[in-house]
Order: sequence, then structure tokens, then C-alpha cells
Amino acid sequence: GGLTMGEMPAACSSSEAGGQWHGLVAGLVAGASGVLVGHAFDTAKVQAQVGQSTAAGSGFSLLQLYRGILPPLLTTGATRSLYFGVLETMKPPVAAALGVRGDASGALSVTFVAGAGTGLATAIVTAPIQRVKLIQQTGGGSLLHCVRRLVATSGVRGFFRGLGLHCALETFGSACYLSSYHAAKLWATSNSAHESAAREPLYVRIGCGMVAGCGGWLSIYPLDVLRSRVMSVTPEAGK
Repeated sequence: GGLTMGEMPAACSSSEAGGQWHGLVAGLVAGASGVLVGHAFDTAKVQAQVGQSTAAGSGFSLLQLYRGILPPLLTTGATRSLYFGVLETMKPPVAAALGVRGDASGALSVTFVAGAGTGLATAIVTAPIQRVKLIQQTGGGSLLHCVRRLVATSGVRGFFRGLGLHCALETFGSACYLSSYHAAKLWATSNSAHESAAREPLYVRIGCGMVAGCGGWLSIYPLDVLRSRVMSVTPEAGK
């Protein structure tokens, strides 16, 4: 979805590594790989949310699960880089506002507030991408055809149907997901001999990502169902 959760742990680790450029590069790599691996599952999820049967009919093929992959694939590197860059930029002022001194990356409150602000700030960019993707996933058609239909029937505002839901999901989901990952890492490091994130074994980071994924999706799944149903409405039906 708009909230591409499998990509976000890189944001936390990149900030601990110390630099906005680490986050930008992490966004490019994690974004593309996340779309390629997870889009088929995302399509099945969306179709279940809107009441469609993924495997209905004898004409079903695996390629149908990759409908709508072009919008996120073409833009995810830029949007994830933007996300991570905004996150790193927001952390210092958020830490100052909350009165957190020293290393702000270690404060769970800073992660939560900065994550929420970043999700809200980038939602206006990701909303049109999510809108086009959902229409393709549930109704088919090429990317160009979908864009033309939206412009012809609703103009620019047609790309922002369900914007309120999208902003709420991105804000709350981003805060919960990043905080879950941060909390899991704090717990893991407090119960191990590793003194820093740079020395954490890969399995620790994978485990924290799994915990964050479960916690993050549980926190926003009802909103995600509503967003899928609202934003997947065809341009003609949404007039």
C-alpha cells in the first residue's frame, strides 16, 4: 500500500548509522525490492478487502496479481527516499520540542512523533500513486488508460479521492510501525551483548522487522480496508 511497511526498518537503521544520505539510498533500494517482492500479495489483499475473488474464473493467471505494479515501481524509490529524508530532517526539531537531549535516535517518543509527522507530510505525494494503483488492482487497465479516465471524469481532484483516510493511515501507521521497530530493537539490544546497532546480527534486525510488521499492520488494518474501498472506486462511479 501507500504505507510500504516492509521498507521502513531501513529508515531507523540508517538514522543510527548517522546521515540523511544513508536514508535516501536505503529508500531507493528498499523501495524497489519491496514492490517486486510484495506486490502480488498486496493485490490479493486489496481484492479481498473490496470483495473480489482473486482466483475467480478459469482465465486467472499469476500476472493478474501484478496489475498496478507500475505506479509504485516507478515512484517508490523517490517516495521512499523522500520519506527517509523528511524523517531524518524532522528528528532534531522534534527532539528539541520534546526536550530530549543527547542522541535523539535512542528516544522512542522522538521516533513516534517524527514518524507521524513524516507520514502526514508525505501523504499528499503518495495519495495519487495509491489511487491509481488501487484502481488498476481492482479493475484492470493500463496505467495510461487509468490516468486518462481519472483526468477526463474528475480532473486533478480525482487522484485525491479518499485523501483524508490516506493521511490518517499514513500518519498513525508510520508512527506505530517505526515505534514498534524501535521498541523491538531496544528490547533486543538490552537483552544481548551487542552495544550498538552496527554490531547487531542480521537475524536481530529481521526479527525486529517482523515484530514491527505485525504491530504496524494491526494498528492500521481497519483504516486500510476503508482506504482500499474508497480509493478503488472507478472514476465513473466516483463522479
